[in-house]
Amino acid sequence: MTTEKSDSHGSPERRRPGQAAFRGTRFSGPPGDLPSPAALPQASRGPDEHADHPGERLFMALLDLLPDHFYVADSDLRLVYVNKPLSDYYGLSNEQLVGKTFTEVGHNKDFARRFADLGRQILEADTPRVTEPAPYPEPDGTLTYLRRFDIPFRHPETGDRMVMGLVQDRTAEVERVVHERRAAELHREMQIAQEIQRSLLPRELRTGWVELFGFSEPAAYAGGDFYDWQQLPDGSIVLALGDATGHGVGPALDAAECRAYWRVLAPSLPLRDAVLRLNELIVNDLSEGRFVTFAAAKFSPDGSVEIFSAGQGPLLLRRGDGSVEILDTHMFPLGVMSDAATGVETTRLRLAPGDTVLVVSDGITEARNAQ
Repeated sequence: MTTEKSDSHGSPERRRPGQAAFRGTRFSGPPGDLPSPAALPQASRGPDEHADHPGERLFMALLDLLPDHFYVADSDLRLVYVNKPLSDYYGLSNEQLVGKTFTEVGHNKDFARRFADLGRQILEADTPRVTEPAPYPEPDGTLTYLRRFDIPFRHPETGDRMVMGLVQDRTAEVERVVHERRAAELHREMQIAQEIQRSLLPRELRTGWVELFGFSEPAAYAGGDFYDWQQLPDGSIVLALGDATGHGVGPALDAAECRAYWRVLAPSLPLRDAVLRLNELIVNDLSEGRFVTFAAAKFSPDGSVEIFSAGQGPLLLRRGDGSVEILDTHMFPLGVMSDAATGVETTRLRLAPGDTVLVVSDGITEARNAQ
């Protein structure tokens, strides 16, 4: 293979085979022929012998500035040239690396053998190859994901098979893809949790004397707010609203447990006793610092109402004439202490046409508009 370069007077200058030319260069020869690695700096050369052309020195400087590892190896996979990042990675100088195989200098011998085996396959196939990122165990136990580019070629002077390669660290990209996939899976799981929680809440109840509607919008995918109502055999309706502390899946589980207990207790015990028994059941289940505010009301067709609240508020009674009464709570929130309502009885009211009882969670009172 020969190259030609024009000097300042336009006359061609013949360059010896194996010597790379840059400005005004064209290479001729078979497609498999590439510039000889003899033009690359080796340990045996002095700093001024790396190349006899400024462009070649600039090219070598560029290789040293790459964040990637670049190497040239002979047919025995012995290193002929490495750039500075690869030399720094191994912690060895060029003089120490040139002539060594990957298995001799690799930190992980098993990976180095597989790396060299792939190099031999590429040389035998005589075809460039891109190897997708594969995990490489670092000495500190972490995994680095490496993408490899290899181009086999023949030395223009000797005809020996050689290979030049570039290794890129793609760990950040691989980890980003993994994190995105996990985030998508988590998003779907949270959507399922939200759908399940919403399916547990009653939508509406219409009878000959009352209409009930409920609404809940969690701050996160799922939340600790819940409500429930049941119509009892005597025609009365027991309504409950609760709020487990916090946001997310944990409070949603606390809320689901509380509601499940309540649906069993409400039809079988008087209102006050049902709330106290509910507190006894969950006081040992909630972790320290967690609790559930809870209010229950029993509405009868004759207009009488019983209300019992465990720290849930505000409870409001709006009369038909527009006046508003704030109703007191009766005990600490559920889960705070086992005996929290000794001697306290339910609040009893009688509703007239046009009266409204309003029970809300703190999500309503803490909501803020744009102003």
